[in-house]
Amino acid sequence: MASKHVLRFSVIVNFFKEEEKLISRGENAVESGHVTDMIFDSQLLVLRGNVHASMRDRIYKVELKLDADKEIMDATCTCPRGQYMCHHMAALAIFGYQNISVTDVSCQWSKKKPVGDNVKTIKELFPKVKDHRSVADAIPDSKVDEFKQKLSIYKNAVGFCWLLKDDPKVVDEILDVESLVFAEDYLKAQDKEAYLIDKLKMDQHKIENVALKTTGQAENDMWLVARKNRLTSSNFGAILAAVNRNKYPPSLFKKLTESYTLDGIKAIQWGKQHESSGISLLEAEENLKVQKTGLWLDTCGFLGGSPDGLVNEDAIVEVKCPYKLGESKSLAEDLKDKTYIIYFDENDIIQLNENHLYYHQIQGNLWLTKRKFCYLVIWTPQESLIYSIAANKDWEKNVNILKTFYLNVYIPFLCGNKEGQDYVVIVDDIETANLLINDAEAAYQFIQKQQMDSRTADCVKNDTIWSRKKPTNQDLEATALLLQLRDEMHREFDDKKTIKAKLWQRIADSIQESHYNIGPNAAEKCRQKFANLTKAYLNFIKNQKITGSEAEDLPPFYNEIHKILGNQGAKHKIYPQHVEDTFESVESMDTHNNENETSSNHIDEDTVDLEAPSTSNADVSNRFKLKKRKVQPLSKSDIILKELKEDREAREKQFSFFTQHLEKAEEQRERFLDILNKLVEKKRKREDSDSD
Repeated sequence: MASKHVLRFSVIVNFFKEEEKLISRGENAVESGHVTDMIFDSQLLVLRGNVHASMRDRIYKVELKLDADKEIMDATCTCPRGQYMCHHMAALAIFGYQNISVTDVSCQWSKKKPVGDNVKTIKELFPKVKDHRSVADAIPDSKVDEFKQKLSIYKNAVGFCWLLKDDPKVVDEILDVESLVFAEDYLKAQDKEAYLIDKLKMDQHKIENVALKTTGQAENDMWLVARKNRLTSSNFGAILAAVNRNKYPPSLFKKLTESYTLDGIKAIQWGKQHESSGISLLEAEENLKVQKTGLWLDTCGFLGGSPDGLVNEDAIVEVKCPYKLGESKSLAEDLKDKTYIIYFDENDIIQLNENHLYYHQIQGNLWLTKRKFCYLVIWTPQESLIYSIAANKDWEKNVNILKTFYLNVYIPFLCGNKEGQDYVVIVDDIETANLLINDAEAAYQFIQKQQMDSRTADCVKNDTIWSRKKPTNQDLEATALLLQLRDEMHREFDDKKTIKAKLWQRIADSIQESHYNIGPNAAEKCRQKFANLTKAYLNFIKNQKITGSEAEDLPPFYNEIHKILGNQGAKHKIYPQHVEDTFESVESMDTHNNENETSSNHIDEDTVDLEAPSTSNADVSNRFKLKKRKVQPLSKSDIILKELKEDREAREKQFSFFTQHLEKAEEQRERFLDILNKLVEKKRKREDSDSD
């Protein structure tokens, strides 16, 4: 402990007065030995050190700068909060308070690694582990089969069932789409689309063979293999909706690639559990026999569907067991929701919702199986309903849309070409669509023409403003409008509780509504433009103060910027405080902004965030008070704290989730070991009895 401190504790408390909790966290970090090393330069009054993170195996570099009065003038840290204030700064400050005295010319401290008293050899440190054997003798296949049979009837999920399962047999007629698009022949093909269409196409014999060998669906491994990376009827509705919106969210591709695991959802479990009950009900009520079936593919080879069953030669079966109607006493009363596949209207007449995802699934299965109608069974424990849906010839126009989506959107996504997600060709003429599907060269030329027309249309639009080094009249008009809107909203910008990004978005929307094309990232471009103009204004004023002469050439929009900054400083009743505080920030950020300037935005001035709150610790003079005070941090700190809090909560949830799963896995492991031990004990008793 230093006898006379260079860094007083009152200075530390004063520096962290806005974040008092950081002091206690810093003390905890010092007590935990998180400060690994420290060096103090008494001439420059700079304290540097490395502080270990609280929850991660990471070291952050911390630097504290002191002024002539030995007060903390500035502090930086390489952690996410290091641009504002963090407990790593507090830890280094407290450690310096404890270990630096006024007699130290220069101080350096490094945490020594503990050295053990006993010296051990490598063999002692890493002893050879004996091979583990749970049983003395090899377990016969009959015992393994018996064990598998017991696990198969166990109600809960058991990992051993998958480990002991035989490898699935792949149907010869089914090609793996993912392997195909990454094959060398596909990558070298000049017309990749034509190559893919040729490889995936199937005849009727292959289609029927796949449907036969995938019977059993989810219980058949070949069914899972066959539908991978193909568009199945359960997703037709979601795809058509996305095409109509011309928006393809990541959730759609996760659904198509089956990245979601839905087996744990109660509604899915309920449907799988009672599907057979719905089929039995249909057979009893209609006096017919439902035949199990598998995956039915189109001749293109990448569209498919799996009906719940087939009836004779002209019908299919689709069973739905709505979980929300599990306790329903009367479907006529409870099935009033018009968003469901069928519903009862005001006159208790059943109506069909042709916009529902189930409708597209049923029509897709009817088209794939070439059948005339579908028995839709709505099953509940108390009451059930059977409704017949006929095949709709008009729906077949959606087939070409699905094929186009697969070739132009899904395959590029599968190959990693994200640009393919943003463009899809939609044709209303069925003859044109058939031509594009069957003629790859014509499809390619059609797409190129549409893309060229789109680019031409973009060129006809107004030129993007602020995109040239020499401003045009349109640029000047848009800038004047920007400053007018910024001046009108100066009170909202002064409010610390407002989110500045939303205000800039409102300004950008207003400018674009006035027929000025800003382009992408409009809000950020508006903010940067205002920052550039403000910087030019500040430099002009600073040069005037230094030289004392009045310049003849004023910077662009001098009067407008002066008015806006005057509004910001009106509450101080003096020369705008915002202007004084930004002189240093402009110079310090000049080099940084030059490096980050993008080529797409041709703006001469360097960008600086003058709308963001100042995080500088430089003193600001107030001519009405001799006392000096610090610049208070504004809303950016609140945003950082909120993001850190959300990140912490998310990590806590993830940690809790993994902990629960580990506990369940440990319970299952103990249960499996108990079963194995019982089997071994039973075998030993049998062998002992045989020997007797």
